[in-house]
Amino acid sequence: MTVFKMSVTKYLALFLQRLIKTIKMNNFKYKNPTKILFGKGEIRNLSKEIPANAKILMLYGGGSIKRNGIYEQVIEALKGYRLCD
Repeated sequence: MTVFKMSVTKYLALFLQRLIKTIKMNNFKYKNPTKILFGKGEIRNLSKEIPANAKILMLYGGGSIKRNGIYEQVIEALKGYRLCD
């Protein structure tokens, strides 16, 4: 039995280097224009900015959006849309 004296970190780094060499990546371009609605009552206007057939992915941090009520306001403003969070 052979025992290798290599740290887990080193082993993972080597493994990832070999894995990356085997992955073939296609070139692509990605553009993500941003429009910010800011101010009192602007959550109501979200649905005017989103196409009717859009799927919406909501990203947020540690949960303050739910504690302060913003989450519920956004869900209400986007009723009828397909939401993922």
